[in-house]
Parts: sequence; structure tokens; C-alpha cells
Amino acid sequence: MHQSRITLAGALIAPLVFLSGLHAAPASDQVTVRIDGTPGDAVFRSEVKVRDDNGSSRIQIGITNASASEARLKGWVVEFPWIGPQDSPDLVSTGGWDMGRSEARVWTPKEAGKVETGSYVLARQAGRYSLAGFTTWRVFNSKLRYDGGRLVVTGDGENKIVRPGETLALEVVRLATGDDWQDLLFDHAEAIARENRIRLNPPRKDVGWATWDYYGRSWSYDQVMSNMNKLLEIYPKADLLQIDGGWWSQRGDYTQVRENLEPDGMKRLGTLIRGRGLHAGIHLDGMRGDEKANVAKDHPDYFLKNAHGMMLVQSALNVGEKLDYTFFDFSNPAACDYFRNVLSTIRRDWGFDYFKIDFLRYGVNQFIQSSVGADTEIVPHDPSLTSFERIHRGLAAMREGMGRDAYFLGCSAVFGPTFGHVDGLRVGADINPSVKQYRKCALDALGNFYLHGKVVYNDADYLVVRAREDQDDTRVKAPNKDGRDLTLNEAELWTHFVALCGGPRLNSDNLIILREKRRALFRFAAEFPTAERYVPIDFWSHARDESDPPCILLTQARGDVYLGVFNWSDEAASFVIDGFSPSNLESLAKVSGAGEHESSGDSVTIRLPARHSTIFKLAGGSFDHLRKALSLKSPKS
Repeated sequence: MHQSRITLAGALIAPLVFLSGLHAAPASDQVTVRIDGTPGDAVFRSEVKVRDDNGSSRIQIGITNASASEARLKGWVVEFPWIGPQDSPDLVSTGGWDMGRSEARVWTPKEAGKVETGSYVLARQAGRYSLAGFTTWRVFNSKLRYDGGRLVVTGDGENKIVRPGETLALEVVRLATGDDWQDLLFDHAEAIARENRIRLNPPRKDVGWATWDYYGRSWSYDQVMSNMNKLLEIYPKADLLQIDGGWWSQRGDYTQVRENLEPDGMKRLGTLIRGRGLHAGIHLDGMRGDEKANVAKDHPDYFLKNAHGMMLVQSALNVGEKLDYTFFDFSNPAACDYFRNVLSTIRRDWGFDYFKIDFLRYGVNQFIQSSVGADTEIVPHDPSLTSFERIHRGLAAMREGMGRDAYFLGCSAVFGPTFGHVDGLRVGADINPSVKQYRKCALDALGNFYLHGKVVYNDADYLVVRAREDQDDTRVKAPNKDGRDLTLNEAELWTHFVALCGGPRLNSDNLIILREKRRALFRFAAEFPTAERYVPIDFWSHARDESDPPCILLTQARGDVYLGVFNWSDEAASFVIDGFSPSNLESLAKVSGAGEHESSGDSVTIRLPARHSTIFKLAGGSFDHLRKALSLKSPKS
């Protein structure tokens, strides 16, 4: 590992400055860059450029191969003082960066030193906040870590080739401080959008039904048609029907369908769906194929290899079925052309215009190696490209194939590389009909609130509200898909949450046998206005583990403000919320849910039984004022 001191000097380098008096810039002899490369005698030179960016600092580090011959970059560590001892934080939050596997969490400073994140670190210091976060994910899989007042930035070079004299730019880190943590994160989302020139399509409000959560991969034509008919009976204004996995003959063979859908299976489905006035949605795996797929047999060069030239294969069990996954290699232009043509066919010939592209994390070497072996060498068609560069090429080809006006939902993704390519992003784990999973998914979605409408449109996942009485023997046999004894108030808990978070409202139960009171939950979510912004008011009091989501959610939708209060716990609780003005209290009106409430002074006390929720509307209230003014004074059991 090579170590070099960075000199902050020269015409192209601006000095770091004090940011709001909270922390000083590191001196030139305090910033270190340690570079690991091969061969062992390779020489790397490092340079840092720092510039002001709308009141924050944008830090870019370049690594130059100063050797006379080609070298490979294995990785690096950058460290510098971030927060002075007099400003030591009491709590540190790390942002989510990988769907369902890395939710935003709150730690003690000591705990935070063990946590790496691919998004941001946010430190709370006596009512002030310091943020450090990535704004690019162009080339390298990089992580941030808070370590006792220092910021540590690490990166996986993935043995990227660096020619003599060539300079590689590491991912941009942005530093900012302020007295409002929500503003810091909203501003950070805007910085991400600027840095990556993100232009989102206009927001959509998709309401409909999806096959996955009830039927898994074993749905039939009749089941889809029956549920579509029931969907339009329950909610005539529905506009989307989503066909999830299981329609293909083999994963990767995406212009072929399973035998019982022949002939013209998906094209026929697309026609039938559109004929009822609905958008047709489709799901496929974007980064993996099956070893026995025709595309893998006919075009092995479309897939990643190991050091021996053999196709990388992961053997796994999926709902009791043994599968051998392969991994697409988007460093090969032919693999990009294949996906571009596949999605063009699905869009223009079959008539689908809503694309849920799944398992995108398996474009990243880190997750491929976690599947096939940590020591496995990954050899792409073009060894000059990192896995993030391959992902960008693959996603760009997918977008070109489906068209700019299609809806592109990224799923099971490392977030950063998807920004600028996708419209929507699943920001939480896969939902199941259980309160335990509701809590986990709620924490995931709330921690990523700042991205919504600025970088991507957040998607909290399907509405699933069934209990044992709403199931039959056609339900997928996976144990976690059994609704068991899910009560109506528990189902309402998740319904309220999805309604307030701004994403699609797609039910994924068996609508044919779903009981009327649970159908009514779907109608409520369908009618609820789509959120433009939302914030978890009491985030810093929660997020200690994946079963600890915030309880107070403020949402802005169609010029109105909504307050959601969630008792995720197993005991009755009272929530005392301060910061209301007299006019706020006068306009406070319950929209849905349980519990009692009473006002006193500038506060409202809301009493909720265990596992219940409620939504209030504050007509004419200011979202920006209320999100800063409100605080949770005391949840009491």
C-alpha cells in the first residue's frame, strides 16, 4: 500500500475553509491517501481539488500513475479530520445505499466507527449537524465511515488498469453543515441531481395490481385476468397491471416465454391489459441469467468469467428450486445490444411501458463475489471497466431500449449507480404480510426520504393486507407469504404508510377472495393524493435497529400537509407532538385511522392502541414550517 501526503496548493486547488465554525479544514499534512496497487513497485501520485459548491465543499481526489509502465488499482483509503474534539457528536446517522440491506440508522459515535456507507454520514452536535456524502458513483464502489472525529473514505479499485501518466478521478465527497438536518439532506439530494444532471420524468400516480406477492412465479392467465377484472370492479380508476417474474422460459431468455403461455404469451397479455385501459407492467432480472438459458449457451461472451475463462455461476435455492445464476457482462457492447433489443421488443411489440428491472446489485463485483466466492477473480470482456462502469453501460442500454417515456423502476439495487437512469427506485426490502416486515420496510423508506422527487421517485413496495381468511391453495408456498393472523388494524398500518410515501399503490393480494374491509384499504390508498415530499419527524429518536422505524411522518401532497402517526409497538402509546400554531390546530382533522387526540397549547396528544395508526390533514399548513417546528415530546406507554 502506497502512502502519500496531499499538498493543498496550486492554482487549481482551493483551500478547505471553516464551515459555519463547526470544524476546521484539515491542514495539508493531515490529509493522507494510501493507495494499494500492483505491481508492488508502482508509483501513484495523488492530488485533491476542493471548491465551494453553494455553501458546501466539493472534494475531488485524483490518482495518477507516475510509473513508467501500466499499473492496476486495487484500492485506497483517504482520511482527514472532519469534526473537532470540541464539536464531538452525540449521535451519528449513516445513510442507506443498498435496497433492503442497508437502511438509514442512528448510532453512538463509537458504534458508527464500525459502519461503512455508500451514501452519507450525518453527525448531530448540540443542535447542529455536519454531513459528508458522495454525490457521484461513476467508476468506483466507495464507502464512507466516521471514526472518532475523522472521515475515512475507502474504495475498491477492482484492479482497474491505469496507464502511465493517466489520472483517475475518485468519487466526489461533499461536506456541509447547518442547523437543520432535513435541509442538509434535501440540499444533498439537489447536489446529487446537479452533479449527475438528473432530469426526472414527470411523476406518475400508478394504481393497480401485481402478481408477485400472492402468486410468486406460478401465476396463470386465468388468475391474471380474474384479478384484473376484480381490480377494475373494486377501483375503476386503476391504471396499471404489473406482471412479475416467472413469465420467461429461463432467466435471461427474455423474448421467450414459459410453455403454458404460448403462443404469443406476453404479447397477448399486453394486448389484453391495454384493452382494459391499463398500463402494462413487466418484471425481469437485469444483471443475472440462468446457466441453462439459451442466451448463455449461444452467447457465453455476454457473461462474466473467472480467471480460467469459465462463466461465473452461483448455485442457489429459490422457493425450493435449484437455480444456477450467471452474471451479465455489460462491458461487452454485444450484451448491451442484447438487452437494448429485448426491452425494445417488450415495449414496442408486446406493449409494456412500465419496467421493473430487478437484482441490479448483482452488477457490482462486491455482491457477485459474495455469491460465487470472495476470492474469485472477475474477468470482464473489457478489463479496463469497473463494475460500476459496467452497470452504467447496462442501465443506459436498458433505458434506450424501453424509451425515455417508459417508467423505469430499479429494484434490489445499490442506489448510487442507478441515479440518472431510473425513474423510480425501490428503497426498502421486499414486503411480506407481517408487522415485522412492515417495520423493516418502513425504516428503509423513511431513511431515504430526501431522495424522493429530487433524485428518484421512492417506491415503498406493494400493498399486502391479507390474513389467512384471504388466502387459498393458489398462494405461493413460501412461508413468508402467509398472512396468518394479520389483523385489520395491522393491515391498515401498512396501508397508511404506503399512502403517505408517494410511490405506486399496487395491491398484490388475491383480489378475488380478499375480504371487503381489506379491499377498502386499497381503495383508501388509491384515492390518497401522491406525496411530493415526506419527512420522518422523530428519526433521531429511532432507527436503532431494523425493527425501530420512526413514528411521526409529515407529508406534502397537492398543496396540503398530512400528519401520520404510527404505533409500531406491541403496547398502547400516547404521542405528544409540539410545535403547532393555533391555525394548525384549528385545521387538524382526522382522515383515517384509530385513536383519540386532544390539543393543549401548541401540542397535540394522540393515543393509539398497539399496532395502530392514524392520519390527520392540516389544510393550508406549510410543510416547510411544520417539518422544522414539530417535535415528538414524549411517546408514553
